[in-house]
Amino acid sequence: MKTLKEYVRLYNELGWNILPAQKGKKFPAIPTWKYFQDHKVERRNVEDWLKQGKFQNINLCLGSISGIYEIDVDVENAPIGLITGGFKPNQIWVCESSKGKVKIFFRTSTELPTKLDTKVNEIGGHVELRGDNHLSVLPPSVHPSGAIYEWLSGGDDNIKLVPIDGLYLYNTVVQRIKTEYNYQEKFQSDANALGEKMRNSGNGVRDFFFKSLKKGTEWSGQQGHYFRLAFCAELLNNGYDDSQIHAFFKAHDKKSGESYSYTITQNKIDELRKKGMHCWTKKKIMQCCPDIIEEIE
Repeated sequence: MKTLKEYVRLYNELGWNILPAQKGKKFPAIPTWKYFQDHKVERRNVEDWLKQGKFQNINLCLGSISGIYEIDVDVENAPIGLITGGFKPNQIWVCESSKGKVKIFFRTSTELPTKLDTKVNEIGGHVELRGDNHLSVLPPSVHPSGAIYEWLSGGDDNIKLVPIDGLYLYNTVVQRIKTEYNYQEKFQSDANALGEKMRNSGNGVRDFFFKSLKKGTEWSGQQGHYFRLAFCAELLNNGYDDSQIHAFFKAHDKKSGESYSYTITQNKIDELRKKGMHCWTKKKIMQCCPDIIEEIE
């Protein structure tokens, strides 16, 4: 990961209009900041501010002055993979701020309004498109909560952005999050309570799956992918319905409610049901998921 000074110089070299901000603050630390919303920041400005110790956080002037626009996903623990899936690192740079919230930076090939704001759930979550006359905060700045802004894609690799249809990107992000919350509203049963009830009743599911549920093994990487497929096939073949399968998966995850995506899981359930996938043998699961099996047994 680059130092703050290295990021400052990188952003400036990319032609982004950046301004210094105080640590833990979201707004510029210089009184003339409004001037730079429509005037380019020069390299000498950046070097002077660095010498003066002004850069503790980094602000970006969004819109035409930088050629960079932002989609601010103001949703706690946003399903990042679902939101950004299908878009390439040279189309969007994605950073995380506090509480799993996401900011998407891009160049646009189409004209955009200065601002759009769409409500995506009933608990205050919204997605905002921001352009001219708006500021943003860039990694590795410090959020007022103490969290560090971090690049999840694009920024650390210095991948140059190519223009894309900004309105299509915004509408896609909004629709994906709304779809996700529609699933969450549909499956509102208490996952842990239902999972425990199912674990006690058995209903044909082999014991090591229930052990994994109780221990809360993290399903990450390729082994996690295979174990999830095997577990889903096991549940489908034993007559569990979709809401019960979601309950199992959500209760199983150590970060339940944070990284879990109803949409992605539902797509996999539908795919496996269509294929008529049979239960995996214990031998096959041990071959594909040795670390998980070792941990739960």
